Amino acid sequence: MFLKQLIVVVMTCTTSVASTLPEGSSDRDQVVAKMASRLEEVMGELAALKSRLDLVQCSPHVGFTLTLDVNLTVAPEEIIKFDYIMYNEGQGYDPETGYFTAPVGGMYLFFVQAETPPGAGFGLSLMKEDAEWAYISGNNEDSRLTLFDEVVLNLQQGQRVWILKRDNSNPVIRHRSNFGGFLIAPDRQCVIPNNLS
Repeated sequence: MFLKQLIVVVMTCTTSVASTLPEGSSDRDQVVAKMASRLEEVMGELAALKSRLDLVQCSPHVGFTLTLDVNLTVAPEEIIKFDYIMYNEGQGYDPETGYFTAPVGGMYLFFVQAETPPGAGFGLSLMKEDAEWAYISGNNEDSRLTLFDEVVLNLQQGQRVWILKRDNSNPVIRHRSNFGGFLIAPDRQCVIPNNLS
């Protein structure tokens, strides 16, 4: 919008200056040619500035924090579906599937904290596109067990991250266990989807 207004102003000035010179005059033709040439240069500079501004403005807000409202019993190799969404900016987390899907590419920090009641050992994996990126496990027969880990991952737009229950250990995850993450820095040339701009 601004560029169109600027073009109108410059063209109006050019016409104004040119109209003060006699028609058919070589001075008039030279003034118009110089102004047209300079206008093209300015338009190129403005286009370059606009593209740099688009990159600077590419800082979408993406983050989520989830927790379990009740104790959850899960089978080995089952995706943990956190039932209480405390925060889901960018709508990356889907409670139906248990997946966080990156709405924009970039560097993300993820964390998981899980508690289990007394009993057998326990293990969880933080997965990215079917590869394990973090594993937390422990064993405490006499009291509840609390496990925590965090990891920084680079994701492309559309890649998924989730928490997976491992092995035949304690099947119960206590309420107040949580999973979350946030975008640290978007890719340098990211495109912000309409729902995040």
